[in-house]
Amino acid sequence: MGRTGRRAGTERSCLFLATKEATLLQAAALIDLWAGGYVEPVQPPPAPYHILAQQLMALALQEDGIGRRGWFGWVRGVPGFAEIPRETIEEIVDWMLVQEILWDDAGILWHGREGESTFGRKNFLELFSVFTSPPLFSVLHGCQRLVGEDCRGRLSHVRRHGGGRFPQPKPG
Repeated sequence: MGRTGRRAGTERSCLFLATKEATLLQAAALIDLWAGGYVEPVQPPPAPYHILAQQLMALALQEDGIGRRGWFGWVRGVPGFAEIPRETIEEIVDWMLVQEILWDDAGILWHGREGESTFGRKNFLELFSVFTSPPLFSVLHGCQRLVGEDCRGRLSHVRRHGGGRFPQPKPG
């Protein structure tokens, strides 16, 4: 399975490469589950320090700087974060300051020199693109697209194997 097109202005796609009938059936089952609204349970990593750091940077961006003492209140309710000891959180913030990923100006955290050059500007678009792009999938047989569907569940393109076409649904 491969996924591309998560940036604004590009077409999203998810490729299922089924080389056997059983894997084609699995791919069809995954699409059926997705169409029915199923989302598998997410198991957070045991120590999601990298996600905590990303959330801190995102909050600093969102708020045009975030208070060093108050930022954790925004994410305290996330189960994976609630279990991280306060001392460890402070170590993460201190490390980000030493690495110049963050900068502290009188208790307000903002992106430091390294944070801005590595993660700033358009690089944040990749971070948020998963939230701004509607889901879209296609079912292919060889190079032939069999089914495509947008996030509203409307079929956008349907072909029978052998080239015949089904009637297209009316918009809306």
